[in-house]
Amino acid sequence: MCWNNTSSVGPRDDAGSEPAKCCSNTRSVYDRTVNEQSAWRVEFARGYIKPYAGNTGARMAVLGGSVAQGVADRWSDCDTLVYWNEIDSDWLEDSRSGGERFTWLESYPGNAWLEQVRFGKLKVDIAHVRLGWLHELIDGVLAGTDTETTSLDVLRGVQESIVLFGEEEYESIRARVQDYPHELRLAMVRNHLQVSPSWIYDGMGRDRGDLVVFYEYVLATMRSLVGVLAGLNRVYVAPDKLKRVGAVVGRMELTPPDAAARLEALLDLPREQVRPELDDLVARTLELVEEHLPEVDTTRARTIWSLPAEPCEEPPS
Repeated sequence: MCWNNTSSVGPRDDAGSEPAKCCSNTRSVYDRTVNEQSAWRVEFARGYIKPYAGNTGARMAVLGGSVAQGVADRWSDCDTLVYWNEIDSDWLEDSRSGGERFTWLESYPGNAWLEQVRFGKLKVDIAHVRLGWLHELIDGVLAGTDTETTSLDVLRGVQESIVLFGEEEYESIRARVQDYPHELRLAMVRNHLQVSPSWIYDGMGRDRGDLVVFYEYVLATMRSLVGVLAGLNRVYVAPDKLKRVGAVVGRMELTPPDAAARLEALLDLPREQVRPELDDLVARTLELVEEHLPEVDTTRARTIWSLPAEPCEEPPS
């Protein structure tokens, strides 16, 4: 499945005829037709990751983010993860990548360290993760008990990432997350089925001239919709870390008409046009839940979303 959202393609072969397929030696659930900015970053990553592969405690390494998705641009960094039996923080005290390190910290005590380095203008993030923690996160999400941002982001990465070393072991982990369980589907839809009445952002925000309130509530509603749609479509998405909303929603089949393009364009609309557009997206998303996941009760969500309000300038009679 090729789902990059750009017209760019990878570098051509010597005959100049076909776009390159990134990492053709790596099995994947996706057919990764990549753009040029992604292709050279993948090859660059294969170089800086080599020193880590030489440490026997490092089991595997992957490249994720927009580079793995094939949609990198000139601002894209390289999101890299190295999985360890136990993170060898003493060995890692010295920068091993060959780049200029500017960050080295324990981001999740006992479970993950982060180093950030620069190679000229290119920024590279290398997260060092305890392998057992990865399995714990996967267990929680697949059980439907964990829909936290970090956990969902990790599972999305497991699906998408390009393996740099340790392919066989990583593919067995990737296979675990291919079947999106029904319990998680229900949890995602229920947790994100919380949509504020549109008069809050349109009246208390736009009409009042408080643009912080306006955009905060609009963005919150967009994230809620994407969370609900992700659950409906069995797609691992962390709405609180939403990027490239058009590309994310474009992967989904059960959506309101033209939802990807409409959500992508929403923040560029004149502010007075946002409410009717977003209200329509909310209404159609609720209808999809009722049609395809009838065990989820949308009554409360509909009641709150449709609460009426009008400006009040005089005391009630």
